[in-house]
Amino acid sequence: MFGATCATVTIVGRRSTGPSPAHDGCAEFLKGESAKLGCEVSVSEARPIVESPYGVTAFECPHGITLFMEPTGDQIAVWARDGVA
Repeated sequence: MFGATCATVTIVGRRSTGPSPAHDGCAEFLKGESAKLGCEVSVSEARPIVESPYGVTAFECPHGITLFMEPTGDQIAVWARDGVA
C-alpha cells in the first residue's frame, strides 16, 4: 500500500446495482483496517486531484462504489521523520 510500514488491505465483495445504506461504513472500515496496520489514511469516493508519490490506491466496496485511499499528511510526516517516506 503506502511506505515501508504498511501492508496491503484487500476488500473482496460483490457488485450491486447501486449504493446501499450499509455503504456509509465502507470508508470507516478501510480507515480502521489501515489503522490496524499502523497507517493513517484518508478515504474518499473522489479520485485525488494530485497524484500522490505513493500512487493511487482504489478499492471497490461490496456495494459497487470505488473508494480511493491515500496517506494523511500526518502519516507522511511520521514516515519522513522515521526515514521511510
